[in-house]
Amino acid sequence: MAISTIDSYLLDGGLATGVQTFTVPLVAINDMPDLEGEREEIDVTTLSDSSRTFIEGLKNNAPWVFTCNYTKTAYEALLALAGLNKHYGVFLGPLSTTYPTGSDGMWATTGTLSVKKTAGAKGEAHEMSVKIVPTSGVTFYALPTIVGATMSSPVESAAVSLSAIKYVGVPVTPTLAYQWYTAATETGSYSTIGGATSATYTPGEDDAGDWIKCRITATGTATGVIYTTPAVVVAN
Repeated sequence: MAISTIDSYLLDGGLATGVQTFTVPLVAINDMPDLEGEREEIDVTTLSDSSRTFIEGLKNNAPWVFTCNYTKTAYEALLALAGLNKHYGVFLGPLSTTYPTGSDGMWATTGTLSVKKTAGAKGEAHEMSVKIVPTSGVTFYALPTIVGATMSSPVESAAVSLSAIKYVGVPVTPTLAYQWYTAATETGSYSTIGGATSATYTPGEDDAGDWIKCRITATGTATGVIYTTPAVVVAN
């Protein structure tokens, strides 16, 4: 176990049966284990081999055990995940607003989590131990995830633009695809706007009073799909 001198965060990436999507951190990490495990020679000899055969690899993945500061809110959030087979990530680096940048490295695995409150004396910082038992190999996570974007206020005959696109991780010139949608009400059924596939959209007279939003899909050096918060088009 080593004390982390880099900002370190544990993230929930969703159920292991789905696509891993990392957003806000579950908890900050104080101490962390060896994330990748010890490599060793694995005996893969079969009955047909004339001599013993070995390959280098990971025979098993040791549990991740972290020490984190205790708060009742964080403890209860972690306890709610106990026993579920989920994607988990460890991201190193500072936060950008509420999102971890992962600028110093990102690791991911699937596994089951448990948490326990550890002993603490009066006047000392209270801590908790978070344990993740991997159910798959640990990988160096290389694809940042798009998690949010801001849409400018839509006004008839004025271009609506997108800004403050946020990621978990730090992408390098990702490929972004856009599709704009419209609906009669904020919570109504949205339909695609034909040909509206650029980073901006200019509402026409017929759009006034309707609601619009944009879907942004990241590929290449990033991954994920997000929708902007819908807004009503104001008549000019």
